[in-house]
Amino acid sequence: MEHQRKYLFIATVAALSTYIITASTAEKKIDPTKVNPPTVTQPNIKPPKVINPNALTTAERNALRKQLNQHRIDYRKYMDKLKDYRDRVADEKLIRNQNTARARTNLRSQNHEWEGVYDCNDFDPAINPTQNEVCDGIDNDCDGDVDENVTANLFLDADGDGWGDPSKPIKACWEESGYVSRAHDCDDQNFQIFPGSHDVEGDGIDANCDGKDG
Repeated sequence: MEHQRKYLFIATVAALSTYIITASTAEKKIDPTKVNPPTVTQPNIKPPKVINPNALTTAERNALRKQLNQHRIDYRKYMDKLKDYRDRVADEKLIRNQNTARARTNLRSQNHEWEGVYDCNDFDPAINPTQNEVCDGIDNDCDGDVDENVTANLFLDADGDGWGDPSKPIKACWEESGYVSRAHDCDDQNFQIFPGSHDVEGDGIDANCDGKDG
């Protein structure tokens, strides 16, 4: 009898152990169709700062400006050239006005009974209504104007770089020292600043006169 009880106890323990193991294994089974992907928290990393390879430091920018400004002409020398230009313009205007007034006076001094074109200077065979106007300060074609449509625009070139200041023109019959036919110089006090010059981006100076830096 005792032997049967011991056997029954052992069988019961074995059955209970089997149940526990089976239950534990069943809890660990995972249905792949019902599993949500894990949530991954990304670290808070700032994007890298983009550095412009053409960017210049303040020291580099100042060094470039200093180097460029070494090519500036002496300020007093520039002011002397500017004074000469203003005197040249004033003399040019005075002479033109005098010659034009003289030409028109000669026209009015003709005998008013004549109609149409007539000779405004009967003492000079090269001056008459059939002549072409030439740049010589004389009314060659007797129309009352002097050197109309035959003068050329020249521009003050104070720094001698071959480009003139567009705001400082003169009327001329031929080339004159210190004046050029090309305008568009944006800094007539620096002979390294002119159209087509090398322009370094980032120094804050428009060295090639295209309206922008670089």
